[in-house]
Order: sequence, then structure tokens, then C-alpha cells
Amino acid sequence: MIDADQRSPGGWWIRPATLPAFTYDPRVHSRLYVLNYLGRAGATDAEVDEVLSLARDLEQRALAQGYALAEAEHGLDEVLDTHSPRFTPPGPDYGSSTAR
Repeated sequence: MIDADQRSPGGWWIRPATLPAFTYDPRVHSRLYVLNYLGRAGATDAEVDEVLSLARDLEQRALAQGYALAEAEHGLDEVLDTHSPRFTPPGPDYGSSTAR
């Protein structure tokens, strides 16, 4: 069954201004999941700050709704290993004429 939050327009998505959007559900993903995404995306410091701020907002929303954070229940490594991002976002050379 799909959770009502998953059907809502915002859902558990992080939509940074300059990086591809991705799902971050702190009920099943740890903060390390987000850091892994940022590393794979080749995020700049400003992009990291933006995404971590959005991640904190989703974590606070989950806590306010009475959910436990996956990181608190399972630790960082276990949650990352079992729920790693399903795609590799384009790296820093994406779209350049020299990248093939």
C-alpha cells in the first residue's frame, strides 16, 4: 500500500536547484544515503549545503509525524547498503563537449 505522504505532490523528494531530484525518505534512508548521492553527483559546496538543508527538513517532518529515523534504528552503514540510490546522477563533466 502506498503511504499518503508518498502520493502527495512533495512526497519524500529532494529537488535541488542544480542537481537531479531524488527520493529521500528518512524513515528508510540514512543521512549517509544523501552524502553518497552528493558524492556521485559531484556536488559543489553550495549544492551540498542546499541538499543537506532539504534533508534536515524531511527528517524533521518525519519526526513530527511520529516516525523513527532509519539512521537511529539501523545505523548509518546498514541503511546505506540496503537502500543506496537507484541511479547515478550525471557527474561534473555531464554535457561538456569533451565528455563522451
